[in-house]
Amino acid sequence: MLKKNLYVRLSLLIFILTFIFLLTNQIAVSDTQSNILINEIMYDPEQNDNYNEWIELYNPTNHSINLSGWSITDNSAEDFLEGDFEYGNGTTIIPPHRYALIADHETKIYENFSIPHNTIRLYVDDLNIGNGLGNTNDKLIIKDTTGQIIDTAEWGIDYPDIPGSPANLIDEGHSLCRHEDTD
Repeated sequence: MLKKNLYVRLSLLIFILTFIFLLTNQIAVSDTQSNILINEIMYDPEQNDNYNEWIELYNPTNHSINLSGWSITDNSAEDFLEGDFEYGNGTTIIPPHRYALIADHETKIYENFSIPHNTIRLYVDDLNIGNGLGNTNDKLIIKDTTGQIIDTAEWGIDYPDIPGSPANLIDEGHSLCRHEDTD
């Protein structure tokens, strides 16, 4: 009887600890994933658009966030994010309160812009971000591995699937920036 009682208590303790671990882990995952921000967009650089467009992401959380398997979509094409081994260390993990830069495979941004060395460097899985970022209008949607929309941005026109109003167009050679770390 004593042995059976001990087994029941031990099983109950393991169940409770497993439940707490899973609940805590789920809260941490949902808290961190929902907070990656599209922070800055260079959609109309002075240099050739095909090689100098970029998107900056920001992680405002206290947790590292792995973007492996995440996607970014513009008004007509979806791309998957990959760690850049040519200009970076190949990681897709953005540490807390740090930035990541998304470019295309043949980018020239590291030659034409001053980019801090500690910026995480990512690229899309083909030669353009989307179908190339539009200079007069476009949208961006970043999604996690489950397809959940994490953040969006639009400029030029109001897309029905993007909440809020579009950002005003900016002059060539300037970037579109988020004013604060919040939506």
